[in-house]
Amino acid sequence: MADIPGARLVVAGSGTGMEALRAHVERRGLGSRVDLLGFVDGASKVRLLREAHVVATASQKEGWGLTVVEAAACGTPAAAFDVPGLRDAIRDGETGLLVPGDDAAALGAALRRALDDAALRERLGAGAVAWAARFTWERAAEEIGARGDLNRGRHGVDTPHESHFARRRHATAIAKRKGERATAEVERALT
Repeated sequence: MADIPGARLVVAGSGTGMEALRAHVERRGLGSRVDLLGFVDGASKVRLLREAHVVATASQKEGWGLTVVEAAACGTPAAAFDVPGLRDAIRDGETGLLVPGDDAAALGAALRRALDDAALRERLGAGAVAWAARFTWERAAEEIGARGDLNRGRHGVDTPHESHFARRRHATAIAKRKGERATAEVERALT
């Protein structure tokens, strides 16, 4: 990306690899093009995601690609490896770009493609917003509730799985209340 005028890499967050990354940036003389921010608060994260042209993640596996869904909610497409978790959070060619896992050159090419093609970026960003809008606490509760109903025995007797889903519905209701507060914080940051 060194040949893309004005391109910057912004790394937000912290982790065990940050010092090695900082040393790599320094060794390669990339300090004028790379910002290593470390931990950022929620409002700063939303601002960064909204300002970005594309979000990259080089994870080899994710339980769920929350970061790319957060970016999607901000209208920012993602480029990532096609690995478990991320392939569930990104719809290739609709909300972002997936490349074969562990192919750094392909990830770089996907980033370049998104940076070079404003029309592609706009289309992916619009798809990303629509995709992210599907992920609500209400929908999760409905899906969990539907699964719980499917786990009732033939005579209306709860199966062992039903009690699990009853607990999940309760946990989802608690999470929903907490999520409403978090959603309000995000909405305040977006305005």
